Amino acid sequence: MQNSNRFCVLIVEDSATIRYAYKRLLDSEYTLVFAEDPLTALKQMAAVRPDAVLLDINLKDHARGATEGPPAKRMDGLNVCEMIKRSPFKDTPVIMLTSKDGFIDKMRGKMAHADKYLTKPVDQDVLRSTLHDLLADKAVARRLKGSSYTERVYAETTPVSATVSTPATVSTPATVSTPETVSTPETVSTPETVSVSEEA
Repeated sequence: MQNSNRFCVLIVEDSATIRYAYKRLLDSEYTLVFAEDPLTALKQMAAVRPDAVLLDINLKDHARGATEGPPAKRMDGLNVCEMIKRSPFKDTPVIMLTSKDGFIDKMRGKMAHADKYLTKPVDQDVLRSTLHDLLADKAVARRLKGSSYTERVYAETTPVSATVSTPATVSTPATVSTPETVSTPETVSTPETVSVSEEA
């Protein structure tokens, strides 16, 4: 990520024109990472760990086009969403984007556990507000983590145990107990030698 203070959004879209449109719309506010096919999207998901995903439902699986042996099953956006939601990144918000607005497609999106389902062409304000809503909890958590309020609360709570335990270290009176060493009167008991000189 170029800026650690900005959220990272993975945009999975096979159309270069639409990718460019998303870049112009969101680049000033988010760090953007792009993928053109399902396999690249999953690789970027593991490598970048984005905060949110914009995922086209009708992806062309170019990466699995030419294979030897039996043809591999082609993946689309729904398959990618399902795999994300079964992975360690399952809490990452996924917004499904499609040109279809049918009931069946929306149900398929819900079955894939997509967090939102938007129909193309997506209204710019709707897309922005959807991202803001899905990232709101992360934004609050990030602000609290670095805020002076949490530092103040931590300072008000933790010194209770810290200051209570410090008297043990301040118990330097143990070092003041030098009277035992000052008990040199035993060596000062030279009067015995003085009495010997008197008898002489």
